[in-house]
Amino acid sequence: TGITLEDTIARIDDMPTPDKIIGNFNIDSAYENFRNSMIGMQEKCGDMLWMPAQWGSGAKVSWYGDFGYENFFYIVGLYPDRARKLMEVGGAYGRCQCEVVARAVKDGIYPHAVLLGEDICSQNGPMISTKFLEKYYAPQLKYGLEPLLEAGCRPVWHSDGDVRPMIDFLIDSGIQGFQGFQPECGMIIDELVERKTRDGEPLLIFGPLAVTTELPFLSPDQITEKVHHAIEICKNKASLVMFTGNTINPDVPLENILAMYRALKE
Repeated sequence: TGITLEDTIARIDDMPTPDKIIGNFNIDSAYENFRNSMIGMQEKCGDMLWMPAQWGSGAKVSWYGDFGYENFFYIVGLYPDRARKLMEVGGAYGRCQCEVVARAVKDGIYPHAVLLGEDICSQNGPMISTKFLEKYYAPQLKYGLEPLLEAGCRPVWHSDGDVRPMIDFLIDSGIQGFQGFQPECGMIIDELVERKTRDGEPLLIFGPLAVTTELPFLSPDQITEKVHHAIEICKNKASLVMFTGNTINPDVPLENILAMYRALKE
């Protein structure tokens, strides 16, 4: 990012308070832009559903994109007041975005599920202590997700890395589903389907085919088996949208993509 720690501190201090962010938010203007974009893209997609992810909705924790990893982790570790402000500011902006999406859901131009979340986990777990996340981030996420839940929209958490240490507070905050899964990190659909939402309802699963260890390397027959297993394991336990863990890259053989699709048709 090219900014120093001192610059980072100054920028955080200059950020508006959460109350000002909420008070200055013009939902009508924001919604008009969102609505026009949704309608325009859906027309281009034809009979395919346009369902853009809403990164940063709910609450933002991954401020390393703004300040760089080193500065961000210094703030979290050495400047608790500024770290707390970042979580609160991220919650305010996230709630504003959720209000926009919630209105779109009520107007029938956005599905009753939304992919959101934060890349805050490595293959070894969260890059910030779970204790910090539970204390400072989880309350903001719960606050931010309220408009979606009130509109009947199910928040689905993007799950790169080992998200398991976060699952309890994510569900308690209102997350109702999970997308992705890197089985090499311990994210196994067989275990996740046993969980429920905070209201005791089945989770919504977008997955679980891994683009890291499965789709690029397994045979078409093995991919077919993975699809059938996911369908079987979710029966009466979770709602399943067959999905990949992340972007399908050129290293995935076309035969495996077709095998995934055909297995769903059987």
